Amino acid sequence: MFANKNNSSIHSINSDRDISLFRKVLWFLLNFINNNLWSSKSSNYSIYCFTPNIAKTDLDKLNTKSSPSRALSDLFWMKIDYNKVRLELENIHVFDTGTGSGSAALKIENNAGRVSSFHGVDSCFSSSWKDVMSELKHITFSQNTSSSILKVIPKQTNLFITQSAVEHFDDDLLFFHEIKKFIDQSGKNIIQIHLMPSAACLKLYLLHGVRQYNLRSISKIVSIFDNSKTYATLFSLGGENCNKLHFRYITKPEMLSFNKVSMRNEKTKEYFGLLKNAINLDINNKSESPSFYALVIHSNFKNDIFNDMKSLLADSGNN
Repeated sequence: MFANKNNSSIHSINSDRDISLFRKVLWFLLNFINNNLWSSKSSNYSIYCFTPNIAKTDLDKLNTKSSPSRALSDLFWMKIDYNKVRLELENIHVFDTGTGSGSAALKIENNAGRVSSFHGVDSCFSSSWKDVMSELKHITFSQNTSSSILKVIPKQTNLFITQSAVEHFDDDLLFFHEIKKFIDQSGKNIIQIHLMPSAACLKLYLLHGVRQYNLRSISKIVSIFDNSKTYATLFSLGGENCNKLHFRYITKPEMLSFNKVSMRNEKTKEYFGLLKNAINLDINNKSESPSFYALVIHSNFKNDIFNDMKSLLADSGNN
């Protein structure tokens, strides 16, 4: 029930499983404590607010029913300067853990242009993998758990990604130790990009995975790679306006409905207009309550490209 050294949080209850009412209540209590009582930041990473220049065309590319955190994540993937990433790594070979249906592969292709290879793993098999692989031959998938990825990481991998996945891993730090072993063995120039829920998501998503992340738990992740050959950059995505919209149109209606009805489905046009407005408001007003985080860890680097990208990805203020 309580965490071990392989877990960044103070407990190990996974709400994705069928758990008792008592454990559900305990899950909320322990996550609340974990998120609020120990939120100190280490000096081992830089923090920037995600405040890019957003064009109407960027917002119009978003799924009209996306949650604010998903929309912000999609914007983050869009705004990465993939030309700089490609120059730094020479070729982009992606390894995606918690790949789900494999949709991240198509998004990376769309945003970055064709990558050299993409391999996604997930603990659950998806029937959609076959369709993606038949369409794009350089994309592959396999079924594997996050705690034992080392044996299946292709040797050419140089970009590790996760999207809304690490919060579901029972032993999230063990996952990062697996990546660290690969980096140490390969000695390669390697970038990691992990998008993960903030403390605000406890109220917004309710029972979801094992944990949310705060500055303290992120420091635990970064410390695994903390040496002279690595730098880490944390981007905070969204804020109070996106959080309020999520609660009003998604969380609250689903709490009050036995059928899990979300107002974003019933009032899609209205919701999407409010979503775009909330994103713009949060981009122009820094918030102490981010909707999501994007953590970048760059090892054996030639150039510090993500701190250099802050003019594109974030404002110049280093918190």
